[in-house]
Amino acid sequence: MAGPFRFQKIREMEEEGDLEGLVEALARGDPLVRKYAVKSLGNLRAPRVFELLVSALGDEDWRVREAAKEALVKIGPQAFGALTSALSDKYVIVRMAAALLLGKLGIPQAVKPLISALGDEDWRVREAAKEALVKIGPQAFGALTSALGDENRHVHEAAAQTLGELRATGTVESLTSAMRDESEHVRRAAAQALGELGDPRALEPLTSALGDENEYVRRAAAGALGRLNDPRAVDPLISALGET
Repeated sequence: MAGPFRFQKIREMEEEGDLEGLVEALARGDPLVRKYAVKSLGNLRAPRVFELLVSALGDEDWRVREAAKEALVKIGPQAFGALTSALSDKYVIVRMAAALLLGKLGIPQAVKPLISALGDEDWRVREAAKEALVKIGPQAFGALTSALGDENRHVHEAAAQTLGELRATGTVESLTSAMRDESEHVRRAAAQALGELGDPRALEPLTSALGDENEYVRRAAAGALGRLNDPRAVDPLISALGET
């Protein structure tokens, strides 16, 4: 395919449902050819299309990657299985994109795989999963609360942070329990989350955390107490200042 003809050819392949022709176009060196092949693939509904579009999320050219994202969003929940599988892809960029796209789907089935993605070895994927869970919103509350007890530190730390961002006031007790976790990272995340909730029930656990053995947990607790805007927090904060 050469010149303007190549794009017309891609359109013809789409209209004819020529999946193999589009696959061939997707393998070509010209990124614009790949971009338009991806766009055309997004208009087909063959099961293999989902895997091809997910693979295109890892393309070296950003235009192809964006076209793949748009196509998968357009497909909607039908792409759920392929996106869930992509959370285990060997390429970080694919796992990140898959997590964010699952968030855009906004369906409750996406919560469980996204919780698992909070334990990804790469922090960028974990952040993408958190962002996706925040986008899903209240449908994720129950799973996030359960994840506070996950054995993976990254999972329960991120779960606490996400609950704070969602301002899930029904999780105060679970976050209070997380304040007793052996990991200082989890305790700090739980303290920050309690501060985001602004619930007066957080006063006692946050006050206790001012005496935590870890400096960063103590700082997080102090900042969270300040965000509560509760006059009862003034004296403990003054006392903590005197001990520094």
